[in-house]
Parts: sequence; C-alpha cells; structure tokens
Amino acid sequence: MRILVPAQAAQVVPLPQGLSWQHFPGTDADDPYVTQPVNDMLEMILERDGEGPGIARVFVKLRQELDFIEASASYEETQPLVYVEGAFFATWCALHGLLNPQRYPDSVLAPWRARVATPLQFLHGPCQRIVWSSDITDEANGFWGYYYKGFGAPDDQRWQADIQAVFGSSNHFRDPDEARTPDSWEAFDAIAPTIAMRFAEWRATLAAG
Repeated sequence: MRILVPAQAAQVVPLPQGLSWQHFPGTDADDPYVTQPVNDMLEMILERDGEGPGIARVFVKLRQELDFIEASASYEETQPLVYVEGAFFATWCALHGLLNPQRYPDSVLAPWRARVATPLQFLHGPCQRIVWSSDITDEANGFWGYYYKGFGAPDDQRWQADIQAVFGSSNHFRDPDEARTPDSWEAFDAIAPTIAMRFAEWRATLAAG
C-alpha cells in the first residue's frame, strides 16, 4: 500500500503533530527526501518542495515493503518506452517463477507465455505499474535487491551495466532524437540470457556461502 498526495492538493492535507507544509524537516543541506516512521506498520517519506524550505509531497507506505519498480504514467506521456527495460526484467522473473504465484498465477501469465502480449503490457497490466517486494518470492527478493537494484553487486555486474552492454544505453538516458529499445520480444530475447546468467551466478554465490 502507498498513499501519494500530489503537490496541488498537499496544503489541504493535515500532517502529524510537529510537521508542517511550510518547513521541510532537517537543514537545507539534507537529502531531498526524509523518511520518518509513523508506527510499527507505516512510514512517511517527505519530499522537499524543489529548492525551497517546504514539503511538496508525502508518501505513506508499509515499512516492510520495498518498491522495486514504479512506473509513472505522467513520465510515459513524454517518454513512452522509458520503463521497457524494467518491464523486460519483471517479465523474465514472472516467466521463471520468481513472482508471487498468488498474485501472478498461470492464468494471469498465459498471454506472456504465449507471447501475445508484450513485456511493457505486463508492467502496465498485471503489475499495475509497480512491483513491490511482496510481489516477489522470498528467494527472488534477494536477487532483485542485489542485481536489479545493485545493493552489493559489483558495478559491472548490475542490471544497469548489463542494459548498457546489451542495448548501448537505457531508454531513460537516451536523447530525444535517439532510437529507443522497443517493447518487443526480440529485444526481450536479447537481454534474457544475461538475466538468466546473473540469476545462476547469484544462486551459486548463495550456495557457496
């Protein structure tokens, strides 16, 4: 669960005692985001209002959950293929049994196993533009964190490094006039063996202790 308050509505939303929309917690030199526990279940993430002292948005989420992929619909209005690489990764994991089978049963995955729907349609559809840690099997959570997010992986063995090696660049970093990696099964097949290799390497590392 995540509750997002847009900037235009923020001022009418009351904040917990000690917080105000007019003053961002901490000093001006602090990070543009501040995470604050609410209770044992929830935490708040406060986002600075640009370069000013105020708060622009407040995110409220379950403390035990991590969002691995969050695809912004507004960003895709100007960059339609910006999340295609993330969609490739989520789709590969789905097709290899690394997503929670209760949320992603075979009946849901059938169009992607048959390749009659595209990877980006998987991210937009069954994933509803976001992949939480609870959407992933317990084993695969470690793989997502290590490889996809790069928590502890060597720089040249992280997802972003492999994207650059296979496609030349991520769509996220391409100039407006550059061709984009397409939302196609051909492009998926170009990166899929690399994901499989990294998953096998990661499992071998775990087995070795």
